[in-house]
Amino acid sequence: MAPHWRPPYGAVNQRVRDVAASLGFTKMWLWDVDSLDWRHLGNTQGIIKEVEGGLVRSRKPVSDILFHDKPTTVAALKILLPRLNSKGYKLVDFP
Repeated sequence: MAPHWRPPYGAVNQRVRDVAASLGFTKMWLWDVDSLDWRHLGNTQGIIKEVEGGLVRSRKPVSDILFHDKPTTVAALKILLPRLNSKGYKLVDFP
């Protein structure tokens, strides 16, 4: 995973950056769109709605979407990824 890292809750300050860097984590990743999948446990449609709405609000050519490793998230992604692809969205590798 190093050098990439995501601060928990997106909370970061210089001390957090310094500790992360000392451990080899030098490329911090934050998200533009939050799936809020932790809030929608058991509700795949809620996750899908959050992501689609977040992408519309973002209006950026490239967005980073936050997901967590949860069964409901996996189920939502099975629906969401083909749907986004059909709307012209492309998945890209994290640089």
